[in-house]
Amino acid sequence: MNRKAILLICALYSTAQGLTCNQCKTLTPNGMCSSTSVPCTGVCGNVVLTTFLGSETINLNARDCLPPDECQNGSINFGLTRVVMTTTCCSTDLCNSGTSLNSLPNGRSCFTCNGTDCTSTVNCIGNENHCIFSSPTGIAKGCASQSVCNQDNMVSKLGFVNISCCGGILCNGASSIVQNILLLGIVFVSYTIFQ
Repeated sequence: MNRKAILLICALYSTAQGLTCNQCKTLTPNGMCSSTSVPCTGVCGNVVLTTFLGSETINLNARDCLPPDECQNGSINFGLTRVVMTTTCCSTDLCNSGTSLNSLPNGRSCFTCNGTDCTSTVNCIGNENHCIFSSPTGIAKGCASQSVCNQDNMVSKLGFVNISCCGGILCNGASSIVQNILLLGIVFVSYTIFQ
């Protein structure tokens, strides 16, 4: 048998064998989950959802086989409340064991709200490269990542809020308004976990 035929057989065999990923769908507030291995036809993914509420941090962690188009990161930062979804995808066996969170300021600043006063600013972190303004269930301002600002983003699909993003520093305007940060955070977290 010639080399090309052997290589073709090996390639077909390895494709038929597929990928094996860690799976953990039991979410706990401390971010820990025990994994089992499962066959996968997509990519292995590790999703970490981190919610910062004032001085509290809540981590939820899930591992599974994902379609490649679900390998996205997203972040919304309203100053006192920040929700970060970090998805790490890979394509080797059992490669989805963990990920880290980028918590470094990136130089961008946006207006945020404190009660009804929206003249305060927040320093954007990690991949939060846009300022955000959301409505109509309440007004919220802060920083957001590109994936949150996309037309078909995970938050606007739910129909609860209108999101407008801008790319300049402090481009989301200062004013005194009422906000509903908690609702937006719950919508973002719920969609991510229960989709």
